[in-house]
Amino acid sequence: MFENGYARGPLLASSVTIGLAFLVGCSGKADTYAVPSEICGVSVEKEAVSSVLPAGRDLKDNHDPLGQDESHCDVYVDKYHALDVIIKSSENAPPEKELENATAHFTSRKKVNDFPFSSRTVLGAQGALVVAECGSPSRYLTFHIKVDSERINGGAGDVDGVSDFVQKFVPGVKTEMGCVR
Repeated sequence: MFENGYARGPLLASSVTIGLAFLVGCSGKADTYAVPSEICGVSVEKEAVSSVLPAGRDLKDNHDPLGQDESHCDVYVDKYHALDVIIKSSENAPPEKELENATAHFTSRKKVNDFPFSSRTVLGAQGALVVAECGSPSRYLTFHIKVDSERINGGAGDVDGVSDFVQKFVPGVKTEMGCVR
């Protein structure tokens, strides 16, 4: 189940390790890994990616192919689980109570209704939960995004960084999956 200190799931189809390349991320922290332009199999602006990742030396991205009923993506920085993304396809949107329970622990919690790609979004320093309308191949995509907020900005996390990542990442996934909305 564990290989080289990283959790491995049975469906993890891709694995990318990014080595040493000195760079300063937009969070203002010096990072010694190259910030990737692709995360979880989707092209994303480097600034949006760096806003949800802590400083470190080594970055590893394990992800399932998109388009399954449920796809997982795990990003590790120096063997710490820095970013966790679960994308679920379904014909029904999750009930409001499920969304409230899944995001109750978020600090700096806020609901966002003006993202054009989602019907419901809840953001916090620890991540986001996004319900995006798709139409096809399924009616809804639900994104559970967890960020290691304890290692960003001295433990304070960054809800604006999470928001920036969501705004760049979710539309990229929808495009990659062929969503019609």
